[in-house]
Amino acid sequence: MLNVNIAGFYDTGASAAIDLLREFEKVEYVNENEFQFFNYGLLDLENVICNNFHPLAISEAIRRYNDLSKYYSKYGIYGYPLDSKKLFNGYFIERTEMFINSICIEEKRIYLESVFYQNNKIETFVRRLVRRIFLKLCRVINIITNEKLKKILEVVILEKIYSKNFYIIKDKEIFKKELEKYINDLFKFLNQKNKETEVFIYDQLLSMDGMVKNRNRIKNLKSIYVDRDPRDMFLSFRETNNKIAPLEVDKFIEWYKSMRNHILYGKNDEQILFIKFEDLIYDYEATVNKITKFLKIENFQHINAKKYFKKEISIRNTQKFKNNFKYKNEIERIEKELE
Repeated sequence: MLNVNIAGFYDTGASAAIDLLREFEKVEYVNENEFQFFNYGLLDLENVICNNFHPLAISEAIRRYNDLSKYYSKYGIYGYPLDSKKLFNGYFIERTEMFINSICIEEKRIYLESVFYQNNKIETFVRRLVRRIFLKLCRVINIITNEKLKKILEVVILEKIYSKNFYIIKDKEIFKKELEKYINDLFKFLNQKNKETEVFIYDQLLSMDGMVKNRNRIKNLKSIYVDRDPRDMFLSFRETNNKIAPLEVDKFIEWYKSMRNHILYGKNDEQILFIKFEDLIYDYEATVNKITKFLKIENFQHINAKKYFKKEISIRNTQKFKNNFKYKNEIERIEKELE
């Protein structure tokens, strides 16, 4: 069984490669949308624990990942929950809880003033207001010397309302070992669900940087990265006013370069294949052969050719720059800087 990560550099056409692979026999598209718990959560947790071993930072990182996992379990990305019957069926959140318990010595609720800056303004205001009310009540209670009432207020207000979970972690080496087990168990579960499947494909599982760091953590993993002509990307962003990337041309060029800083690491990697979105359209046969050779699947398995990937639709998103006079200067600038 082979696990395949299909990813791009935002709006570069990775979904076209997914549509193409869906046409092959014994290939399963895992989830119906982006599989992002690595990129948004797990790698952040690892970064804090391995590179910033500070108790407060670690506790907050674990709490964030725990909360995020519950969200992924119930809602997923764009409405596809990870713990649906089609995917983990409850195993994701169950295994995540086991993972968090395995890396922690203790979990308790504690009041920390330092968490204020991480909360929104309304929550911060409410918490501080509750704190003031509590202190005033304490003064009244001290006057009447009712220790039991004071203790009740302390538990109700500070522990239940005002405090947060605080995680005390074991050492880094234990974290690394448990992280490996956690990742392997999740993908082992998915791979065993359908033993007839030869290739499991995941949308946006790992960024280029994430693949470099995690290439050996997932068994039988390969990645296909799809890139696209920056001139068409720029025009798409401008036409839709998509603010995920800078809309001013020089800033866009700088952003485009920064998004690809790690490409050189994977150029000669047998686990990584780079293709161009345009080649799927204008050099279809050669690109399909390149992908099948990389994944070691046979062309005769392409039983639903052109059912999902439709060149006549995708071609509309190519070579827009040729007849665009509105952004002629910007296009020339991109051609010069991103030759």
